[in-house]
Amino acid sequence: MHATWGGMGVQVSQGFGLVWPGKQSRSGEIPAPEGQLVAYPAESYCPECADGNRILEGDNLPILRALQSELSGAVGLIYIDPPYNTGNDFIYNDNFRNPRQRQTAEEPGRRHTRWLEMMHPRIELARTLLRADALFCVSIDDHEVHHLRLLLDEVFGEENFVAQLIWKRHSGGGNDARHFAVDHEYILVYARDRGSLPPLRLPLDAAQRSAYIHRDEHFDSWGPYKTKSFLRMRPDDPRPGLQYGIELPNGDTRLAEWKWEESRFHEGVREGRIVFRQDRKERWLVEYKLYLRDDNSERTQVPRTLLLDVERNAAGKSQLKALFDGAIPFPNPKPVGLIRLLLQLHPDRDRLVLDFFAGSGTTGQAVLEENASDGGSRRFVLVQEAQPTGCPNIPSLSALTRERVRRWMIRTQTESGFLAARWECGGHNHAPTDAEGELG
Repeated sequence: MHATWGGMGVQVSQGFGLVWPGKQSRSGEIPAPEGQLVAYPAESYCPECADGNRILEGDNLPILRALQSELSGAVGLIYIDPPYNTGNDFIYNDNFRNPRQRQTAEEPGRRHTRWLEMMHPRIELARTLLRADALFCVSIDDHEVHHLRLLLDEVFGEENFVAQLIWKRHSGGGNDARHFAVDHEYILVYARDRGSLPPLRLPLDAAQRSAYIHRDEHFDSWGPYKTKSFLRMRPDDPRPGLQYGIELPNGDTRLAEWKWEESRFHEGVREGRIVFRQDRKERWLVEYKLYLRDDNSERTQVPRTLLLDVERNAAGKSQLKALFDGAIPFPNPKPVGLIRLLLQLHPDRDRLVLDFFAGSGTTGQAVLEENASDGGSRRFVLVQEAQPTGCPNIPSLSALTRERVRRWMIRTQTESGFLAARWECGGHNHAPTDAEGELG
């Protein structure tokens, strides 16, 4: 039995899942592409210090297939910002032998089907590139988030779903909306193997760090500290082992339920980690010290699914303008801060990051900025097709991707570079010369 809408449906007879015409034939082995990646050093920047950074021009489907032998199980993070299927046409090609096809706007069910046909094999190929402890993150909006969630559940397994982040992309505007002004987009986050995924954490923000204002004899080891109430304050979950009396400086004893067991409390007193102080009404408070550093690493925070204070769309446009003298050769670039947040989630700072819908190259800049901030050695592989921009100085999106990263490297004088390459379809007979070098 299937429930269907315009050729699409949810299968219920043989297990729950998303179905559409032609899906079965696409779920098998994806054929090897006829072509190869050809290195072009003239479009590279500082190739001797590329250290794994690459920008690849061409259709991402054959490129993902070609990367299987080299990068299978090697990628630590994939972030993509694919077409949102808003009704505008988009170009894709899943047949390596036929010319490119332009798919135009049509009735909704078929349009959703075409979008899923485009996304499905790319996500399947991308998954095989991921390490066991890796994350797959994809930006999307309301047009396809429900279909994409089902597709990702199928490819990665529902058990490997991590989060559906809600990102506030706008600040104001939308006053001409007929019903609701849409302020948000989503980022779907999946793990290759959730059981192998370490705890995800984010650095403290400036406001959180500013609360650590006190110093004591442990400053050199643990940094500054703040104090928090020693009361447990969980009446819904009483713990008899945490209920005991504490003698206050005035000689009184206060019986309550505390954060630590009594033996650990006395140890904290001896170590100077317990603070007694009076409030404005001269009542005695029991507090404990919370240091900025713990076990030689700075404290972090648990990430939240509501991204309300992260850089928004306007920041993405400003960042691109700053690099291109006020021009915006790309309509809606994601802000660097949003991608940096995704990079910060995982404790490994030496990961390979893949973006196969690279667009303006935000992911490349984010990797460079985050490495400069935390001393990491992440590398990126960016894939972008040579779609026209209408800009005479930067005629294609792939040229924009390269130029943005190049300009950022020059501006920041970073000791990084990248190798450039293009996908050459079957039938061309050009092989890289010694002067052109090798892709790897």
